[in-house]
Amino acid sequence: MEAGSTSQERERPRASPPALPCAVRLQVTAFSPLIDVINRRDGTVNRGLYSVADRVLRVRASPRPDSSGVRSADFDVDASRGLLARVFSFSSPAAPRAPLPVVVYFHGSGFAMFSARQCYFDRLCRRICRGVGAVVVSVEYRLAPEHPYPAAYDDAVDTLRFIDANGVPGLDEGVRVDLSSCFLAG
Repeated sequence: MEAGSTSQERERPRASPPALPCAVRLQVTAFSPLIDVINRRDGTVNRGLYSVADRVLRVRASPRPDSSGVRSADFDVDASRGLLARVFSFSSPAAPRAPLPVVVYFHGSGFAMFSARQCYFDRLCRRICRGVGAVVVSVEYRLAPEHPYPAAYDDAVDTLRFIDANGVPGLDEGVRVDLSSCFLAG
């Protein structure tokens, strides 16, 4: 170090983070007040308002492929407790010939809110399927506090066991998976 150099001279300037796209900024602006209304001051969730928002944001599985060739289908893991999953895959003509890896996705929310069937998670799983070239299984696990710990973890493990025993249901005939290349995300 040179004699007489100051600490300011030694510090490197920090790069500013990239600006969020306009569409993302608008969504954050629109949904922040909604989230504030759903979350009570004491930290609990207003389930009545949440369930309305959840229903509005849900999308159906789409067996017809979108413009990028990704389709989706729902399947029951354990109907007795409402455990289901949505699989995202390429349609047969767009599917690669080699077996595809599987990504099992657990949507965010701290195991207390949201649904694997919400439009945001649906879009994210489609993007993962398309971008990574994998079959994505998004798990609709039971939520706390109605189903306390460890219910969501049990649902996650049971989904993995179901896939191991039965493969991935809901795929087109020409789509093959390689369960030895199974990844967890969420």
